[in-house]
Amino acid sequence: MGPLPCNLWVGLLFKEFLGWLIWHNFYLDSRLCF
Repeated sequence: MGPLPCNLWVGLLFKEFLGWLIWHNFYLDSRLCF
């Protein structure tokens, strides 16, 4: 069970990056819509 925390940390970082990317795209879309 050694690499589990590393994978969890990488997964969390990837999820955070994906969430920021989606939020940024939605923000740009809303600005374009307005």
